[in-house]
Amino acid sequence: QVLYRKGAMQAKIWKSKTCQLLGIVLVVASIFLLTQRGEEVSSMSRDVTQQLAQLKEESPDVIQLLPEQFLSNYRSFCWYDDGGKFWCLPKVYLAGMPKCGSTDLYSKLIWHPDLAKPPCGKENHFWTRSRLGKSTNHLKGGEVKKQSFDSFLKQIGPANMEGQTGSLLIDGTQSLLWDLLGWEARYPQSSKPPYSNAELIHLVAPMSKIIVIIRDPVERLYSDYLYFNGDDYGLHENRSALSLMMP
Repeated sequence: QVLYRKGAMQAKIWKSKTCQLLGIVLVVASIFLLTQRGEEVSSMSRDVTQQLAQLKEESPDVIQLLPEQFLSNYRSFCWYDDGGKFWCLPKVYLAGMPKCGSTDLYSKLIWHPDLAKPPCGKENHFWTRSRLGKSTNHLKGGEVKKQSFDSFLKQIGPANMEGQTGSLLIDGTQSLLWDLLGWEARYPQSSKPPYSNAELIHLVAPMSKIIVIIRDPVERLYSDYLYFNGDDYGLHENRSALSLMMP
């Protein structure tokens, strides 16, 4: 009986020490994870600050016109500017590659009573091209006059959205998925673009819904080539044309 009590006491001591050790391990692990998380948040914060600075340099009118806070009673990103003008940004984005069936999907999505189609139609290419002075046709290339932010906002129809608190404005610009063409010339000191198009949308319209449509890459390439060239003559020989089909 004495031996039993002694063994039980030793077991309790061992259990207590084990619990203390586990507690120390958990505390150390928690501190490590919190430190790592803090570093990640700090890194993300620096990235966002840099992206905002880049956007301000590229398109200062965007930063000037965007509000500090959107109207809470609207499902889309809507606001009144200092002059009392009503503006809205899309809440839903349909991005993808050319010849993936996006037009068909877009035409079906806008049947939904909660989705609002902008007057400018499915695609505008503002974020990827016209705000930077790039042609909206990436195959033709060349420079064009930069489009202002308020001009773009007028195109997507704020007048149609005022009072439509339950409507979600949809943007079907496919180039949001892939078009960062020309970033090397704009940022010659960088080894990669300072932001992706998804990050750009997140900066100006946080919590947007983004739908992406893709297709078998070989079928897509062939369909794209036929669309822009009329037939498949010289498909395998015309490498310069094929390179434009693969942004």
